[in-house]
Amino acid sequence: MSIYISLSSIELLNNFKDLFKVIQFGNYIPILNTFLLKIKNNKLIITASDLETTVVSYIKIKNIIKDNNFSFKDNFSFCISPFILINILKYFNDNIILKIENEKKYININSKKGNYTIPFQSSLNYPKFYKLKNLTKFFLSKKILLNAINQVFFLINKNNIRQSINGMLIKLCKNKIIFVSTDSYNLIEYSYNICCENNFFEENNNLELIIPRRPIMILKNILLNINDKKIIIEYNENNFKILLKNKIFISRIINDKFPNYKKIIPKNKKYIFKINRKEFFYSVKRLSLFSDKNIHFIFSKEKINIYTSDNKNNKKAYEYIDYYKNNDILLDKNIEFKLNYKSFINIISHIFQKEFYFIFFKKNKIIMIIPIIKEKNDIKEKNEKIKILIMPIF
Repeated sequence: MSIYISLSSIELLNNFKDLFKVIQFGNYIPILNTFLLKIKNNKLIITASDLETTVVSYIKIKNIIKDNNFSFKDNFSFCISPFILINILKYFNDNIILKIENEKKYININSKKGNYTIPFQSSLNYPKFYKLKNLTKFFLSKKILLNAINQVFFLINKNNIRQSINGMLIKLCKNKIIFVSTDSYNLIEYSYNICCENNFFEENNNLELIIPRRPIMILKNILLNINDKKIIIEYNENNFKILLKNKIFISRIINDKFPNYKKIIPKNKKYIFKINRKEFFYSVKRLSLFSDKNIHFIFSKEKINIYTSDNKNNKKAYEYIDYYKNNDILLDKNIEFKLNYKSFINIISHIFQKEFYFIFFKKNKIIMIIPIIKEKNDIKEKNEKIKILIMPIF
């Protein structure tokens, strides 16, 4: 008893690659090391899950033929290891025919080059995923979500005792959506002003969702490989769901309260320095070669002095760079502090704008960096804003 389905090998491979990143090999439930394949309504439905994240892909079957003895009511499913499938599909560039032998438990890949037989296993032990209930829905541009992930992902903590900072915060306000992450020493906030026709953001003001780090990484990869311009986001108390044209992404939500970082953001700005990002970054990178741990900064009336040393290896270095002079800057005295060079380089390397503001505050040791969003047609893009908070050593 067998069934034949015709598919694009390239489309199948691209979907397998996206889903492969979901699998955590060595999972305590062995069957989660496989893909769940289901045939339903002339579509091949592929599922991968690690119980925290589940991704489902839908591929349209070009042609389907089944033996008279082959019968299934609404769908037919089986589980198969992704390794050999992905590796062999890399070397096809045309349509293939999958022959699925239900009784013998194998699939046969039929192409112009030859035939390849791969065993599969029953799907009876694969976890059942029930329809999510009490979902609330809103729409968001894929570009906004992808930009936000690119900006804040690098500071998401990995294994902190406080679960709340092991993920990315998504916060809805009256007219904006905010994304925040922190490694407990530094923090980044990316916000985007949104015009919402159905007043959803206004009605759900101060809504907060925390999505774990690994699902965010998987989601980023999916968003990079799709053409959807708008996405549908659904959520309830425990789950975060994204509906795409041919995919569904589901992640658990961290049920914890994100730290109230707004409390530590000072409002009394004292000194604002405008700095060229590339010049500053290269200077810090050079000096890091001579540092054992920290880099020292002295902001003076004329320039920024940067120096570092490694006493154990008798190394030291010194540089200075200019900043854009501003008549409003009236330094009473030099501002001196030091930063861990690895952490600071990580931050500067994730600033994608040409210039940024270095901001100091009255009676507060926090430093704020605000990248300057580029101008378009002499009009500054006001929808987007990025804030980075750094805790230096004074």
